[in-house]
Amino acid sequence: MRISSVRLLAAMGVMLCLGVGCKIIEDSDATPAQDGSSTSAEHVDANALPLSVAAAAKGQVPSGTITRAEKQVIKGKQVYSLTMKDDEKTYDLIIRPDGQVISSKMSPSAKP
Repeated sequence: MRISSVRLLAAMGVMLCLGVGCKIIEDSDATPAQDGSSTSAEHVDANALPLSVAAAAKGQVPSGTITRAEKQVIKGKQVYSLTMKDDEKTYDLIIRPDGQVISSKMSPSAKP
């Protein structure tokens, strides 16, 4: 019983750290892609991302803010497509539900 209490406290600590460390904004304006590609997308509230996905995003951009989150199916595989901002930099991430980062790119900045 003592071990399960320790595990519960550890899990709660990790969730608290992730929740405090990763600010989430502007997740209500995302829309699915309409470009005719073979992917399907559905908007996901960034607060409802799986813990493994949020942890992977935080690992890629530690002080970043999630500005868009979508659940997509690409080539028959479910992935999460995230956009994060860190200061003036924008990052596009594709992460599997188990937390494996498929793609991590910095988008060109809008300012010269």
